Amino acid sequence: MLSLILGLSALIWVVLQRWLNPGHSSDREINQQLKEIDVMLAYGRVEQAQQRLQTLQQRYPHHPEIAQRLDSF
Repeated sequence: MLSLILGLSALIWVVLQRWLNPGHSSDREINQQLKEIDVMLAYGRVEQAQQRLQTLQQRYPHHPEIAQRLDSF
């Protein structure tokens, strides 16, 4: 019973954190995508990295790091 209560309270906490701070999860997603793009570039998959950056910019048009990386192509 205690584990059920702890599990539910943890779930509620996560939901509240995401609801109260929605930008944090998008920043995490952007950073993860940028890391994947760095790996693509390291392996020479430039076109795929550029396409992924363009898609990312469509979703987050005002993010400065995405625009900066696109300008470097």
